[in-house]
Amino acid sequence: MSADSKNLDSFVTLSGQSEALLKQKALVKNKKKLQTVTIQDIQSLAYMYFNQGNFESALLHLRNAAELEPQNTQILWNIVNTLFLMRGFDEALRIAKQAITIDPFYPEAHDCLARIYGHLKNSHEALYHGEKALLAKNADSERKDATVIIIPQSRRPDFDGNEKSKNIISYSIWGNSSRYMDPLLENARRKNYFYPDWTIRVYYEEGMNPNFLADLKHYGCQLRSQPSQKLLYEGLFWRFQVINDPTVSFFQIRDADDLFTLKDQAAVNEWVNSNKYFHIMRDWFEQTDLINAGLWGGVSNVLPKLSLLLKGFSMSGPPSRMVDQQFLNKMVWPTIKQSVLIHDSIYSVFNAKPFPDYLKQASDTQLGRYRSGK
Repeated sequence: MSADSKNLDSFVTLSGQSEALLKQKALVKNKKKLQTVTIQDIQSLAYMYFNQGNFESALLHLRNAAELEPQNTQILWNIVNTLFLMRGFDEALRIAKQAITIDPFYPEAHDCLARIYGHLKNSHEALYHGEKALLAKNADSERKDATVIIIPQSRRPDFDGNEKSKNIISYSIWGNSSRYMDPLLENARRKNYFYPDWTIRVYYEEGMNPNFLADLKHYGCQLRSQPSQKLLYEGLFWRFQVINDPTVSFFQIRDADDLFTLKDQAAVNEWVNSNKYFHIMRDWFEQTDLINAGLWGGVSNVLPKLSLLLKGFSMSGPPSRMVDQQFLNKMVWPTIKQSVLIHDSIYSVFNAKPFPDYLKQASDTQLGRYRSGK
């Protein structure tokens, strides 16, 4: 969901969320009495509700904003996104069709339509809009100020399975939610079956459950403590530290709530045996980012330093749970697209290829969609 950043500065800190929401509610209430409330005021309040997972309240305020400015495409697409997360697919599609006639070049339009049509099982329309979204993001990444490292034309370093401590599957985790802890621990238990030549590394927020951390260590995970987060979603970036770690040869970046499968195992094995420096996987209609933040990997110490990439990154709006993918689209894709193997079961752009053959199981799901249905 996009929003104007005005009135949201304090919301980017974890400690400021509740206070900022209360202040914004009071501001909107008082301005309504004075008949001076603005669209930006209402959108900011809706954004705050949205980012805290209160989609019903967010939708209520977005509808109020749309009554004031029915042709405002940002409001309409925010309504579409919110309805989608509330599984109101039919109404989301109706409003999306209205919005795209107003502004056919709105950046998120094709992403939204690909997601909606995918859930409505209209694969033809989902494919059309998903590929449009990917191509548009690639065009946007080809800007003059992009930080790009020229990848060497010489032979890529070979993958060495005997040095598994240097081949890292990297995770971030914080809080004590079983939604993330359980699948991560399950991956740690099953790692030697799926990825015997790799080591799991977990970047965790200090203060996490010590028994959970002890279990991870028992299964051979490397643990890296991180200071408590001060900014929204900064923990998503901890796992990216491996890209410049001199002790790491190859890396995979994964989401804590996504289980290993034979499908991704086959894809990763094909990549490490290729001549490509980087690897990307996409496996669902709504995966229309150039790089899925939890489904990519590469050779370490090729990309620019993470600190420099973060310094050069500017968000298009206030932070959201997709901020890591925005970062990868803008700051990492311009480099890795020079030498990347893409496995994609839906889209064929950028020379993507189907996943290799693997032994299908009844429990298989699309990659990146474990439990949360994301």
